Amino acid sequence: MNPELARLRRLIDEIDSRILALLNERVARALEIGVIKSGEGRSVRDPGRERLIVTRMQDAAEGPLGRRAVGRIFQLIVEETRRAERRLNGGGDEGSD
Repeated sequence: MNPELARLRRLIDEIDSRILALLNERVARALEIGVIKSGEGRSVRDPGRERLIVTRMQDAAEGPLGRRAVGRIFQLIVEETRRAERRLNGGGDEGSD
């Protein structure tokens, strides 16, 4: 295999591992927020906040990924975070694990 190709693939593998770690950390913080909000008798879900997150990330998109792609990625992150919250609260899951 081309050494440069192998090096770049290793870098991508490292980046993927960091992305996964950050996604897990993000979901863990969201779950903590859900516990606090539930303890205060508040709804865990906040559609306005979810839209704000997606829009903020789209506005920050600068580079080869465009606004639309970034929006889809962050919408999926928000949806999967909600799914994790439902699992934590005993609400089950619609199939991903």
